[in-house]
Amino acid sequence: MGKLQLGKLQHKINFYRDAVVIDANTGEQTDEVQTIKLNRWASIKYIGSPSAGSSEEEINEQRTGKIKIEAVCRFFSGLKFEDWIEYEGGRFRIYSIQTLGRNEGYSLRAELRDDDTPALPTGAIMSDASGFTPTALADLSIDTLNTQLQGADGGYEFTGGFTDRTTGQSGANDLGSNVQYTQAMVNLEQWYRFGIDTTQQAANDSAYFPITEPSVFDQTKGLFGGQHMPAEVTDLFDFTDTSDSAADTTSALKYTAANGSYDLTQCRVGDLIKFRFSFNAVPQVANSTLEVGLIFATRDADDNVTFRFELPTQPIFYGTGTQGVSYLNRVEMSAYVASSEDLNARCLPAIRCNNEILIQPLTTLISVIR
Repeated sequence: MGKLQLGKLQHKINFYRDAVVIDANTGEQTDEVQTIKLNRWASIKYIGSPSAGSSEEEINEQRTGKIKIEAVCRFFSGLKFEDWIEYEGGRFRIYSIQTLGRNEGYSLRAELRDDDTPALPTGAIMSDASGFTPTALADLSIDTLNTQLQGADGGYEFTGGFTDRTTGQSGANDLGSNVQYTQAMVNLEQWYRFGIDTTQQAANDSAYFPITEPSVFDQTKGLFGGQHMPAEVTDLFDFTDTSDSAADTTSALKYTAANGSYDLTQCRVGDLIKFRFSFNAVPQVANSTLEVGLIFATRDADDNVTFRFELPTQPIFYGTGTQGVSYLNRVEMSAYVASSEDLNARCLPAIRCNNEILIQPLTTLISVIR
């Protein structure tokens, strides 16, 4: 079989086992759910048809909905076909076990049925932020099951509401407004942060496409109006935040003043956040090296900054003959959410260069991967 790819294990699952316990004195039999493994990292995908993982069949003249998954995780000893997987509040019974490599991992297939009400070990709670209620499985249709499981998916939002973008329209064109990265900034090795605000968001974010979810569409959330947000997330940008707007020209990490922030407060610990920053760059000097990244500040429950750092990507080099030429860049960055301080972080895209350069901020896409 294939090899285990650890970088793709981005979901948390639990393993349980149904067992019958016999009282040695009375001979009474008691059904019990035993905990096998908790919080195992895995890669989950829905499989089957007619849609991803869902199907129906008639069992004892009753139509039963089923959702199937494929789970890839690290190997552990003792796994049996009697075991089942808890994922996003659902009970998936294992029906296929394949070993990857030399006991490196498992490739498992399991199914959830809407006539299968799960039990749990004493004190365990099978629910999460997706809102899935397993105790009601027997009362759900396959359509409802699909809707609730899809609620565990990630999502995204997009904006061109940069304070420094006073021309053009989000997603519709690549017209931007020049921001001068000065020689003084070069000398300081200072990061230039690109803030966002409600004025430019309203001016630049205007849907030029059919609105698919008019009941939830709200243009103030971004270009897509919140139609594609992750489950239980209403905002991924904070266009009004000023809590971390001041510049710093004296610390080891220097950066300019900027308002607004990406908003991670409604995300979940364990989420992977991807950021894309699109901009035009016009080198003023040949052989310039441009750094692009995030200025990231984690905060405690009282909004006090606990750590501040840059998250740079691979530098961009503009060599001979690039002076005065405009280049469109679409730079991707990522960050993982490991704690409540990450959820409460303030962060913005930023650039730093070893020479003067003109930057035209265009748009940014934030995606939550689960």
